[in-house]
Amino acid sequence: MATVVWAPGALDALAAAHGDASPGGAAAAGAIASAIALLAAHQHVGEADLQGTILWGELALDGRLRRAPGAIVVADTARRSGISRVILPRDGASEAAAIPGVDVFVADRLVDVVDALEGRRELDRATPPDPTVRRHDQDVDLSDVRG
Repeated sequence: MATVVWAPGALDALAAAHGDASPGGAAAAGAIASAIALLAAHQHVGEADLQGTILWGELALDGRLRRAPGAIVVADTARRSGISRVILPRDGASEAAAIPGVDVFVADRLVDVVDALEGRRELDRATPPDPTVRRHDQDVDLSDVRG
C-alpha cells in the first residue's frame, strides 16, 4: 500500500510498498496517492488540500483511474484513523461508501482529483449499494476466496 504522510508545511515522506508492483497489486493500488504526492512536492497541489484525505486506486497511463483491491479496508482504516474523506475510482467505490463515518468521493481521471483538491470542481459522492437488491447477472464466484 502506498502511504503519503503529510505534516503542516512540509511533505514528510512518500513510501510505496514494493511487495507486489503488478497490476492489481498493493503498489499499483497506491498509484493515485503517489501521483498526487509528486504533484504536491512540485507545488501543483497544495498540501493543505490533502489534509484528512486518503487517495486509493490504480492510475492508467492515460490518466484514467482504475479500481484497486482493498477499497473497503481503506475506507474502514480512514474511519478508525479519524480521516473523513476518501477518493476512489468510480468503479468499486459504492462498497466503500457503506462504511459509516467516511465521505467517499469518486473520480474518473487524475485531473478530476487535482481539480477537486484545488477547489475547481466537486466530486460525486459514492452511494452504498442497496443490500436488499441482488442483480440477476451476479453469479456466485468464489475464485477470490483464499484460505
